[in-house]
Amino acid sequence: MTRAGDEPCLVVFARAPVAGQVKTRLCSPVAAAELGAPAALTAEQAAAVHAAFVSDVCRTGTRSGIPRRRLYVAGDAAHPQLVGIARDHGFAIRAQAGADLGARMAAAIADELAAGASAVVLVGTDSPTLPPAYLQRAAAWLGDGAEVVLGPAADGGYYLVGARRPLPQLFAAGISWGTSQVLPATLLRLRELAATGTRVALLPFFYDVDTPQ
Repeated sequence: MTRAGDEPCLVVFARAPVAGQVKTRLCSPVAAAELGAPAALTAEQAAAVHAAFVSDVCRTGTRSGIPRRRLYVAGDAAHPQLVGIARDHGFAIRAQAGADLGARMAAAIADELAAGASAVVLVGTDSPTLPPAYLQRAAAWLGDGAEVVLGPAADGGYYLVGARRPLPQLFAAGISWGTSQVLPATLLRLRELAATGTRVALLPFFYDVDTPQ
């Protein structure tokens, strides 16, 4: 029988799909015009896109075979669409806690490790076609000695971060979350960690969806 501490945990970070509060950059008429699109998305359409992304990523999480699965929510954790998605794909819902994205990710990783997970693989919901193999590879690397795994995104951020132990310094103040500087700043911190003996592994680049482009 597998003990709780032998199992990795998949954490999906999402916001409640409330119109006007999610994927707002997809609603920019200027960005739509630059692509030659007839119109930007409405706030309601953008919220529907976000909910679909959450469902897609949770489905991928189920297909990955990672046994412990958590959906960490910013905003209304009892939102009916999220409750349904979590139920359909075998996720337990938790509330995000922290002053900024970095603090919330650090807290989620620390909490799941404290709850008995052997490692945590954390992903967002902006890469709806992320292959299950990337999640499997991250979990396998963490189980084979890597202490940190990063999945870099083409827009200058990252789509996945995994850890086998709490690493608050990776998420500490000084990173401008939501900008193209997230990846360079994080890679610098990973280099500093590697210099002290921390084993770091990098997944391939992948896209995420923030703007119409």
